[in-house]
Amino acid sequence: MSRDYELIQAVKENDTAGALTLMSHSFDPMIRDNEKDETLMIMAARHLNLTLMYKLYDAAKAKGVEELLIKSRTLTGMTPLMIAARGKTSSFEQAEEEMKGTVHADKTIEDGIFSDAYIQNVVHVMNIHMENLRASAACAHFLLQAGADISAQDINGDTPLHHAARAGNVYRDQNGILQGALPVLLSHPTVDFFKTNKEGETPFYTALHERNCLALHVIGKAMKQARQNIVQQAYTLLKNAERTRE
Repeated sequence: MSRDYELIQAVKENDTAGALTLMSHSFDPMIRDNEKDETLMIMAARHLNLTLMYKLYDAAKAKGVEELLIKSRTLTGMTPLMIAARGKTSSFEQAEEEMKGTVHADKTIEDGIFSDAYIQNVVHVMNIHMENLRASAACAHFLLQAGADISAQDINGDTPLHHAARAGNVYRDQNGILQGALPVLLSHPTVDFFKTNKEGETPFYTALHERNCLALHVIGKAMKQARQNIVQQAYTLLKNAERTRE
């Protein structure tokens, strides 16, 4: 078994310790999984594994291929940023199924009271969900700093913002502060609110169709603020021009 294959398997299975051990030796950061033709960065992004993503970036930078790695794509045109923006949902869905299995019908249906086990699992599910959103935000921020294209489109024409809007990748923490990948993307200076996918949808309408209310509110507010900034900039330019003429 080759070391490259072992590394691919370790990253694919989110085995951080094993992957880091293999990465301590010389390796090609651009190697791809033969099965899905995906780079290691794509696989690390699927698990929102920021530790591996940092290590891969440093290795790629040492070889001068960091831009190629950050902008690598899946067969459907997904970049690492799109994957991070969408967030990891499998753990949440799995926990949700586990939660459903703990409902005691006699207590829930007859008395309308949730069992202790059910309530504990609700908390468990929400904790998993919040941790995934926090990790997604951190990965999105890292990828943007590393030069990821925020306007890149996949095979369906979706941008990272479309993916974040569709996943509803936003929440308010205990202090009411917005967290998640969506606010990270919206705060980027070159974000395009109006870029449409092949269905003709902007990210705002994607959030609307998915009924992601908070995502819809956050995108709408950001768009309103962007318009106000444009008006303010135009007003400032006009005033400066008038002073110059005087």
